Amino acid sequence: MAQPISTLTHTKTILLIDDDEMSRWLVQLCLENFVNWQIQVAISGKAGLAAITQAEPDVILLDIMMPDMDGFTFMQKLKADKLHAHIPIVALTSSTSRFRYQTFIDLGCQGVISKPFNPITLGSKISQILGW
Repeated sequence: MAQPISTLTHTKTILLIDDDEMSRWLVQLCLENFVNWQIQVAISGKAGLAAITQAEPDVILLDIMMPDMDGFTFMQKLKADKLHAHIPIVALTSSTSRFRYQTFIDLGCQGVISKPFNPITLGSKISQILGW
């Protein structure tokens, strides 16, 4: 019998950066309950940069279209930070129709998950992208 994914994965810390309250709530609910990961939340790119040191995330889930600092600018700033540039980024965005997949990869994303996403498979999709 197959085991639930929560017993197959190790606890991970995720920094979720998204300006949309409903998206943050849904991602946090899915990842905490379905895969037992710890979620730290930032509501903007600027807040995300400030939260990295405290959160020490295993991955950053990053929305692209945000008002104060878009995800592309966030990625540029993160890559310039030698202390945190190693942290993998997965774009979680509804902007996949506006930008080519390769654009996200070229800017430093490990992968892209389109919104809307399947809440049940979100954790396994992230694990697949990152090879966990």
